[in-house]
Amino acid sequence: MKSFDLKYVQMKNQGAIPIDIYLAAKADQLDGISRIRLLRQIFDLSLTEAKEVSIIADGTSLAAHNERIADALEKALADDPEPEKTTHQ
Repeated sequence: MKSFDLKYVQMKNQGAIPIDIYLAAKADQLDGISRIRLLRQIFDLSLTEAKEVSIIADGTSLAAHNERIADALEKALADDPEPEKTTHQ
């Protein structure tokens, strides 16, 4: 465990929930990946659970986030023509 993590462990021990610690780490200027790792380490969250906390803490609903991902995927698939089929002899 990194030494700076002790602050967040103490917060948890005092009753802080994952979103509280995520926002504190963000205020401390930890990057997004580090904040997700921190949540996973301190709260034993899955990657999906920690990502959900980050989405909500950053002010986005999960539905809106998923809709943006679906739209981007749809666009990417529309922009990418099917590869040509090759025949093997």
